[in-house]
Amino acid sequence: MFSRELRGLEDLAPAFDDAKRAGSQAAIFMTDNAMFGHRKQVAELSMTHLLPTIHSFPPEVRDGGLLFYGPSSDENYQRAAALADKILKGARPSELPVEQPTKFELIINLKTAKALAHHEHYGRPTAAGGDAGIVVADMCQYPVAEPLKTAGIRIRSRSRQKRPPNTAR
Repeated sequence: MFSRELRGLEDLAPAFDDAKRAGSQAAIFMTDNAMFGHRKQVAELSMTHLLPTIHSFPPEVRDGGLLFYGPSSDENYQRAAALADKILKGARPSELPVEQPTKFELIINLKTAKALAHHEHYGRPTAAGGDAGIVVADMCQYPVAEPLKTAGIRIRSRSRQKRPPNTAR
């Protein structure tokens, strides 16, 4: 695992270089307001460095990041509006129950997934004849698998991956 704080835009490219040098296989972005405005640059750097990215907000995926998994923004806004309505109608905030998200979204940028899958490192047979493949967790039984298969992305469950000799399960 590799962790790197980004203090500004000037840290972005070196952070990708460091992550790749450290052997990282993916990047998780906990975006703040400064980096959110540079999400297209983050997506470009992730493709240049062949690091699939997981993001905190759906717009980052629309702009080229690989995937987002988290609470539904629409549901959160609806619940916030309902709570504000109760407060405006006289409810005391301290008496309102604490709520947690109940609806989660998985958003995958198929264009990015396809680009990664068609790169020799992930989806094509390697020069040595091996097959790296791109693994999408254990979601093969879920509806997300069909659009990925339609896009030409081979999906393997982790349980079907070949394990190196002498590796515990």
